[in-house]
Amino acid sequence: KQPGEMRLFYGCRRRNEDYLYGSEFESMHDDGIVKLVVAFSREQEHKVYVQDRMLEHQKALYDLICKRGAHIFVCGDGAKMAKDVHACMEKILCEGGMSPADASSKLSALTKEGKYIRDIWS
Repeated sequence: KQPGEMRLFYGCRRRNEDYLYGSEFESMHDDGIVKLVVAFSREQEHKVYVQDRMLEHQKALYDLICKRGAHIFVCGDGAKMAKDVHACMEKILCEGGMSPADASSKLSALTKEGKYIRDIWS
């Protein structure tokens, strides 16, 4: 079975300091394996985070999560980033037509099914 569409939202402060595996991710993007979306929060005057990039792709993410059985992996800082990304996913589901309670339930169900995994630390 062929894998479904893969999107990687990668965020860090600066491309030249902490863009771990950047060349590998870009090669996979160039080869059509994954759609890479990056957020370098300190490279412009206005900070841009992963959740900002997710909102730019909210229709596609809603489709992947609600209609195509996406698996979601969140890795990184648990103190702020993971909470903000979770809230962003709830917002995306709500803007797609779910109530806040249904969006929360959907993410809880995905967690129980092993389709929403968080590898986070603080």
